[in-house]
Amino acid sequence: MSSQVTAQHITETQLRKVKRRAKLLSRARHDVTYMQCLDIVCQEDLGLRHFHQAQQLATRKPSAASNETQVEQSHSAWTLYLQACQDVYFEL
Repeated sequence: MSSQVTAQHITETQLRKVKRRAKLLSRARHDVTYMQCLDIVCQEDLGLRHFHQAQQLATRKPSAASNETQVEQSHSAWTLYLQACQDVYFEL
């Protein structure tokens, strides 16, 4: 895949593909967790830093772009990571 995407082009379909590929990767590699596989796939396929960023870009509305910096500043990276883990856990 390795196609770099911009913030405007992340879709729910792309997120499902990322999850599918991460699940296959986690079954093949036992040295990393499923959440780490999600991050790896997002880095390789979407050129993003981690899966949570992909989720945010997929659900972000154009008018919410100005509020994004406020939301990011109010949450620490650890809180966002834990939220992403919890979201993924409930999807499984």
